[in-house]
Amino acid sequence: KKTPEVPPEEAADFFDLVHGAFAHRRKTIANSLAFYSGIERARIEPLLLRHKISPGARAETLALEQYARMAVAWSVFRREMKLT
Repeated sequence: KKTPEVPPEEAADFFDLVHGAFAHRRKTIANSLAFYSGIERARIEPLLLRHKISPGARAETLALEQYARMAVAWSVFRREMKLT
């Protein structure tokens, strides 16, 4: 692609988010990210809802564009939760 979905400066955040989303197969994205980050699901859900992602969705049902849009927010969230 001429314009990548994820700018190079956001690639690390994108891959961390995707890794967390797919880390626990058969879990919802909210549960998987909660287990991956060690943060309770109730703190993860507002982040997902802000990006119009259902906390009950499964990682494989999200489009690349949804992950790309949420990558920077995930990075900020991780810093706020002191995970990085």
